[in-house]
Amino acid sequence: WIHWWSPESAAKASMSAWVTVRHSLGPTSLPSSDCIPSIPWTSTDAIGRQSTLSSVGLEVERKFLLAGPPPWLGECPAVPIEQGYLALTEELEVRLRRAGERHTLTVKRGTGEVREEVEISLEPEQFEALWPLTGSRRLTKARYRKPLGGDLEAEVDVYGDRLRGLVVAEVEFPSPARSHGFE
Repeated sequence: WIHWWSPESAAKASMSAWVTVRHSLGPTSLPSSDCIPSIPWTSTDAIGRQSTLSSVGLEVERKFLLAGPPPWLGECPAVPIEQGYLALTEELEVRLRRAGERHTLTVKRGTGEVREEVEISLEPEQFEALWPLTGSRRLTKARYRKPLGGDLEAEVDVYGDRLRGLVVAEVEFPSPARSHGFE
C-alpha cells in the first residue's frame, strides 16, 4: 500500500494526515512486532560463528510515499542503512542489512500488507562474507523514527544514491484490524 502525504495538508507534521492510494511499493524493511527474541541459530557459512534468530512471525505494515522530507525530520537522529538483496521475487525477499552497527539477514514471504518474516542477526564477518552476493541490488537510506501515539511509530526512510529524492514512511501494526483503522 502506498499512501500519499502532502506537506500542504492542514496537519503538516501529522503522519495521520495521509490520504490512502492503493498500490504496491515493493520490498519493505521493518522488523516484526511479534518477535521471538534470542532463539539460538547456528550459521552454516564458512565463518561458522553463532548467530541469533531475532524475530519470526507475521509482519503487518503499511507504507506511505511522502512528497518530501517531513518538517520535523531534522529533530530526529538518523540511522544509516545499507541494504542488499540476495533474492527478490513477487513472493519472496531475502535481504542483508547493515543498520548502524547491527547486521541482519531477513527473509520475507508473501505480498501486501501482511507477510511472513524471519530475521537473523549476523556477526559483521558473516555479513561481509554474504554482501558481495548482493551485487548491483543495493540501496542506501537514512532512517528516522517518529512516535505516532499509543504503541505506533513511523519509520521514515530518506533514500540516497540512485534513489535520491525517494522518501517513504512505514508503520507497523500489531494486527490487520489495527492497520485498517489507521488514518
